[in-house]
Amino acid sequence: REETFSSYKIAFETLANETKTLYLHLNRTKHLKVPLTLIDQHGKTLKVAADKMEFLIQRRAVLALDYLRSLTDPEAIADGALSLLRIAQERNRQGIDDKDLQFFKNFGFVDGEAVEIDIGELTVDSPPKPLKQELETLSLQLQEFIAEETPAALPLFKRKRDLLFRSLP
Repeated sequence: REETFSSYKIAFETLANETKTLYLHLNRTKHLKVPLTLIDQHGKTLKVAADKMEFLIQRRAVLALDYLRSLTDPEAIADGALSLLRIAQERNRQGIDDKDLQFFKNFGFVDGEAVEIDIGELTVDSPPKPLKQELETLSLQLQEFIAEETPAALPLFKRKRDLLFRSLP
C-alpha cells in the first residue's frame, strides 16, 4: 500500500501532464464533504464518501491500442505510436522507472494525447531502465501491432522511430 501511494504521489507531483492525474487524496479528511460516484468498466456505480477514502483522479483515457485502431490515416497511426514512445522517454528522462511496464494496458490517449495510465508501480528509488532499451522494447510491441492492424503505417512508424532513436543521447 505504501509503495502504491508513493507511486501515485510521483505521478501527481512529477508526471501530472504525462499521466493526466488531476487530484490525489491519500489521507482521510473531514473537509471534502462530498460523495464520489465510482463507475466500473461494466457501468456499475457505487457512491462513497470522499473524506473516508484514499483516491486518485485521472482523466479518462482510451486504451492506446483501441485508440490507434480507431485511426484510419497511416500518418496519424505512426504519429500516435511515436507519441507513446515519447511519454515513456519523458518519464525515463525524469529518472522515474515503471516496474510494471506492460505497454498494452499501461498507456492510453486523452483527447488525442498519449498518456501513461497505469501508475501503480512508478519508482525513483532504483535507476530507470536504460532509455534506448526501454524504448526498443515498447517499439517492438508497437511494430507488431501496426504490422498486424495497419501495415501501411509500418514504414512511416519505423522512419519516425529511427529519427527518435538517433536523437537519443
